[in-house]
Amino acid sequence: MLCALGEKKVEPFEFDFAIMVAGFRSRSSQHDEMYSVQVTCPTLHVYGDTDRVIQKEMSVEMLQYFKEPVELNHPGGHFIPTSAPQKKVYLDFLNTFLAKKNS
Repeated sequence: MLCALGEKKVEPFEFDFAIMVAGFRSRSSQHDEMYSVQVTCPTLHVYGDTDRVIQKEMSVEMLQYFKEPVELNHPGGHFIPTSAPQKKVYLDFLNTFLAKKNS
């Protein structure tokens, strides 16, 4: 929802990127408007195959609301994965913004 507010240029919700871990769509009808515009802010979506708190399907459903989302799907549950392959995904995503900032 913060990304949707950023898309609408609502102060102070302006940022260059977002990382969502086990993200999911709000089920409140009061938030439906937030999903009417595709979010263009670059995003990384992290979710686990065996997450029992926020099921994988709920996080995958969120992807449709974002333009060109980057996905990090891991075999674990409801945690932030930090092994070498996952770290590479984080670093690759974040380095694109560092490169832009430094140029």
